[in-house]
Amino acid sequence: MGKYVVAYTGLPGQDEDPAAVRAAWEQWFEELGEAVIDPGDVFTHGKTVAADGSASDGGRLTGYTMLRADDLDAAAAMVAKCPGLANAEIQVYESVSLDAL
Repeated sequence: MGKYVVAYTGLPGQDEDPAAVRAAWEQWFEELGEAVIDPGDVFTHGKTVAADGSASDGGRLTGYTMLRADDLDAAAAMVAKCPGLANAEIQVYESVSLDAL
């Protein structure tokens, strides 16, 4: 089994009830069960740092989750049921240790 980072860009709509949003996410995590390594966090403010050390406002990521899956396709299939898809673009990446490179 591999580890996969799920990266979110986008936030719930302003009309959405925060309690309902939380409940939908909690249900999704419950359905995934042992596949959830880390449910992750929501990001607020961000900076983009350039090679010269300058920083500008605005990172695009708004959160992450870590999953365990057999392969990238299996991880993507899990994410297909994510409640965040209504308002976010979601990317899934395989995570490997530096020793594996």
